[in-house]
Amino acid sequence: MHIAGCTTKILSCHSAREYFEWGYELFALKREEKAFHAFTRSLECDPLDLDVYEQVSRLYAGKGNYQQSLAFYEQALRLFPACARLHEKRAEVE
Repeated sequence: MHIAGCTTKILSCHSAREYFEWGYELFALKREEKAFHAFTRSLECDPLDLDVYEQVSRLYAGKGNYQQSLAFYEQALRLFPACARLHEKRAEVE
């Protein structure tokens, strides 16, 4: 896969899930900036997708930006306060 194709693929996505899946693929390929863009687009389409919040938090934590990672977990916890998995993942970052 080449970088030029990444932008084309992102522009051709039409749903939150498609953006999420593409972001996940980019994340696996260590294309963090493009993954972040795809995840952001996914949240614009569906701001209640818990998976996206987790992936963006992982992206930030992987770059050493723990404050931003925690902020995304906090944002997700405001939406899903009873989600035990979110509480566990957030605690791992602290």
